[in-house]
Amino acid sequence: MRRYLLKLWFFARGLLALSLLAGYYLLSLLIAATAVVLMGVCARYRVPGVAFLVLIAIAGLSLFTAARVFFGGPKEPTELAGIPLSREDGPDLFALVDTVAQQVGTRPPDEIRLMPDANAFVTERGGFMGFGRRRILALGYLDLRRSNRSELVATIAHELGHFGAGDTLLGPLVHRSHYVLVRSVGILSSESGGDTHYSLDAARSVLTAVMHGYASVALRVSLGIARAQELAADRVAVELAGEDAHVRSLARMVHDIETFEAFVAREIEPLTERKMWPRAFWEGYDTFALATRDEIAEQLRERKTDPYDTHPSLEDRVRYASTVGGSKTEEDTRPALALLADKDAAWARLEKVVNAELGVCDWSETARLHGQTMHEEATEAHVAYRSLWIGGSWRETARGALKCLAAEGPYRLVVAVRPILMQVNGEVWRALAPSVLARSLGAVVGMALVEECGGTFVHVLGKPLLVEIAGERVSPAELVLAATTSHEAGARLAHLLDTPAPSPAG
Repeated sequence: MRRYLLKLWFFARGLLALSLLAGYYLLSLLIAATAVVLMGVCARYRVPGVAFLVLIAIAGLSLFTAARVFFGGPKEPTELAGIPLSREDGPDLFALVDTVAQQVGTRPPDEIRLMPDANAFVTERGGFMGFGRRRILALGYLDLRRSNRSELVATIAHELGHFGAGDTLLGPLVHRSHYVLVRSVGILSSESGGDTHYSLDAARSVLTAVMHGYASVALRVSLGIARAQELAADRVAVELAGEDAHVRSLARMVHDIETFEAFVAREIEPLTERKMWPRAFWEGYDTFALATRDEIAEQLRERKTDPYDTHPSLEDRVRYASTVGGSKTEEDTRPALALLADKDAAWARLEKVVNAELGVCDWSETARLHGQTMHEEATEAHVAYRSLWIGGSWRETARGALKCLAAEGPYRLVVAVRPILMQVNGEVWRALAPSVLARSLGAVVGMALVEECGGTFVHVLGKPLLVEIAGERVSPAELVLAATTSHEAGARLAHLLDTPAPSPAG
């Protein structure tokens, strides 16, 4: 009975995805046909020519946009990130996956790939019209580092549950329908305004409103079903691994994905921009994760659910898991990473892929490398501030910018560095302006404190680049932001900039 229901559910989802895709093109044709009919009405009753021009533009733009979307589209990547594992790389891991696949009642994956992060997913590649496609299971090295074997079983069961339900087989069709909906609105929105005829602008506004409404409703329905698929896969995980292991795996994975993304953005990317890679990657990550644990937890607490989310919220998934009633088997607390024959060799292979052609540095060297990045950002700001008649040495530039900040606020300083922000609305300004000011003016202040006031750069994982000066460690970026709202912070920053330069040696 359950297998019959799954087949029925699979058919219904496929029909929905196809209907959403066809619905867009039918709507485009209907809009064009309606415009043509109304053009005939205008001609019959001698309606002013402006309406006739707008209707021509609506018909043409509707068909043109549909054609662009139809002949465009995302290409399936020929190569996934990470590295493929052989059975020799992890015979115990492959045996575990085979066992879980048998318990789920689905064919095992044809390939297991190892990724550097904490995520896990399944996909299908190759084949023709759904036949002969290769099943791929991707597991994150970080997830293996942090999981015990029961928690890994929960992760694998969830992912293989997508295979069993046919989610990956429908994936290309669903992805295509989502692409068409989002891309059509994007084309119309991105090309609005400019030096175009008023009739074309009017037609674009009408079409954007109609297509945005259709896309909003269609995506809410489709992504609501996608979230239901995740809960169905969660049921498989709970039944095999138990509620406790599954919930722990979910909560940790959500936190680790956020932490890893922050680690890469704040610590790794600045190094790779300088063609360098840290020697002890995971030691650095562990230090970063500990330093940012509360910060990441707060970010996750503040995150709001959205009707366009592809996954249910963690709270919804935990609540659902409590209703399933899972396995009562004894939990296997052995580390999941030990399922690899040689975990260090596997990471070395993976690291070689992600840091190809990069030099290697110790974490102790990163202060100097981050300092070089700050010098480049300060130089960019220094050039931009010349338009405000602010210049001179680093210290003179910092003092002049701080006077401007105190007298007029951050607006002129921010738009001097990022002129595009003159065109944004208040909400976008409030979101972006503080970070622009902190990076640009903070970089100038940092260079002044180091090169002219005797400070030294200090890098602490999980923190902005610090400057050690006058016996204390300060963050130039945080000092600048504090100076926008506090006279005391501004006075403190001015006092630090007054620190006399060190006497030349000898």
